[in-house]
Amino acid sequence: MNKSTHHPLTIFFHWFSFALILGALLIIEIKNYVPSDNPWRADLTAYHMLLGQMILLVVLLRIITRLFVINPIEQEKTVSRVF
Repeated sequence: MNKSTHHPLTIFFHWFSFALILGALLIIEIKNYVPSDNPWRADLTAYHMLLGQMILLVVLLRIITRLFVINPIEQEKTVSRVF
């Protein structure tokens, strides 16, 4: 049986923040190929800023989760000390 060293919620926030950061980077790269007179350029900037705000929110949620959720390995150590 393969035991994870992290809580599933922590793993979810990790990969979700990775996807958001990747999305923000891709939007900026796409923006470089859009002509400056195209109205989509402003939309891409707005989406990039929205993703940045979502990244901030997810990072704050990751910190709160890390403070209040015990990882399975740490929980095993706590249980083994009791018995």
